[in-house]
Amino acid sequence: MAETIISSLTLALITGITVLAFKYKIVFDKIFDKISILVSIIFILLFTWSSAVENTYIKINQFIDYNKIKMAKESLPDLNLESHYLILIFVIVQVYLNVIKYITNVINNQDDNQPENKVS
Repeated sequence: MAETIISSLTLALITGITVLAFKYKIVFDKIFDKISILVSIIFILLFTWSSAVENTYIKINQFIDYNKIKMAKESLPDLNLESHYLILIFVIVQVYLNVIKYITNVINNQDDNQPENKVS
């Protein structure tokens, strides 16, 4: 259930950003830096959370009875994301934003370079 909601929200966010970039390029250019900073802050927070959960598990693991290791692993929070997945997601989002910005700039430059057809 949670995966479906997250997937739907992700798809809606991607669609919204893409529509914003292509229909309202001036607005997108104004908020591009803010979106990029927000994505970076979210990444830093999630990476810190993930690292804290992993480090806590490593530190506390020595105090857990060997027979109860399986139960301890199942007790880890579901919000723990592996660091390499977080880094991959961050890179993908940053690449997506920059590609969208580049494409809109290319399209805008082509529109500016097109000679206007005047009807006599």
